[in-house]
Amino acid sequence: VFKTVSTLLGGDKCATLPMVIVGFNILLDSIEKQIHELDKKIDRNKIDECLLTAFQAGRDKMLKHYSKTNWIYCALLILDPQHKIKILI
Repeated sequence: VFKTVSTLLGGDKCATLPMVIVGFNILLDSIEKQIHELDKKIDRNKIDECLLTAFQAGRDKMLKHYSKTNWIYCALLILDPQHKIKILI
């Protein structure tokens, strides 16, 4: 998933804020899926425990920064001329 998101946001086109938000959500969904799968696994080994801890730490770090900047993303999307709503009068 990380490679897919990196390829989507990189390359020839410039990454736009909506693309970044979608990419962030794809990564977060993937991490949460891995956490859920490892958490429900009954016969976890030491590697599974390390992976679970790492995925949880990554998720927590992403959510920490996202919660601080979410309002900025919303404001930027509203101010971006490409996303303005045309008012019909």
